[in-house]
Amino acid sequence: MADTFQGIELYPQVLRNIRLAATIEPSVFAEIEEIGDHASDQLGANYRVLLRRSGTEPLLRVMVEGPDQDIVDVEVKKLVNEIERVLQH
Repeated sequence: MADTFQGIELYPQVLRNIRLAATIEPSVFAEIEEIGDHASDQLGANYRVLLRRSGTEPLLRVMVEGPDQDIVDVEVKKLVNEIERVLQH
């Protein structure tokens, strides 16, 4: 079994939750998706950005994963700030 995972490199991952209002306009989610796409493009192929609504709670899950912990921390914070700004309008 240990051989199965040999060669797999684990990267730092940070997950933050943003509480959502009961109703969100579809245009707001489109803007949030654009923010996530832009961050993913900027970070490149070595990083993963995931934005998704929770299926059980009124939350938006914001996750960034990649080889550099400092970059992951900074990027997830930037994403959360940008998304919260959009949600407040």
